[in-house]
Amino acid sequence: MMPKVKFSNLVTALSLLLAVSIALIPAAFAAPTPMLNLSHISCFGDGDQVEVHFVVVNLPDGVTPLALTFTGTWPGGTGTETIPAPTQVSGPTYHYSFYGGSGFYEVTGATVALSDGSTLDLHNPGEYTGTYECGPTPTPTNTPNPTDTPTPTDTPVPPTNTPTPTNTPTPDPMDHCYGVATCTGWELHFLHALLTDATITAYARIGGVWTVVGSGSSGPTIEPVTVTGSWNQALPTKSIPIKFVVVYRGKTYVEYAVKPACSN
Repeated sequence: MMPKVKFSNLVTALSLLLAVSIALIPAAFAAPTPMLNLSHISCFGDGDQVEVHFVVVNLPDGVTPLALTFTGTWPGGTGTETIPAPTQVSGPTYHYSFYGGSGFYEVTGATVALSDGSTLDLHNPGEYTGTYECGPTPTPTNTPNPTDTPTPTDTPVPPTNTPTPTNTPTPDPMDHCYGVATCTGWELHFLHALLTDATITAYARIGGVWTVVGSGSSGPTIEPVTVTGSWNQALPTKSIPIKFVVVYRGKTYVEYAVKPACSN
């Protein structure tokens, strides 16, 4: 014979079960946490560039990321670098990329500003730290199989002096170029001829953000060339860093200079 259960006890048990279920509903449907991640540091394309790649995910509707600033060490620089805006957007994911040459890379921290006035700090500083050596992989050559060759007879041949040919590589103008910043404008000096078109964008570090302040281009040349331009806006009178981003033969190169302090 089954034991009798008081109706009041049954109601109490059902009420407790319902309360626990209702309490768990918000946790089950809670929005994911916004996050700034260092996605990877790796070789980029077939050239000798290294890509430092950040992603911002899980932002609320209506909120977008703005400038991203990171600190660390990379070839030719140690300190702080700013990426003014996302370099790519794929759905709800925002991508930021920084490019440099082969060498040692370490990202010690990063912060991205959001459109609602808040910020996100890097979730995984120090990850992917290491030395990256990038460049095209040499193509192996086919070695023919040896064949039976009859033994030659000794035939006296007068000696001749034959010069040994040498391979002279075509100089890359981006291996020998430098930028100059003045109070009125900028110059980018290519010490070798340009084989194809080159486009230059000049950025100034104003208020902690890299801002476009000039641009120019050059077609193919048969001798070294200097591309010049004026600032497209008034710059601070104090000394500020200048960055030149050069696109040449499908690759992106970065050169740096410093504008001196100016009286006006």
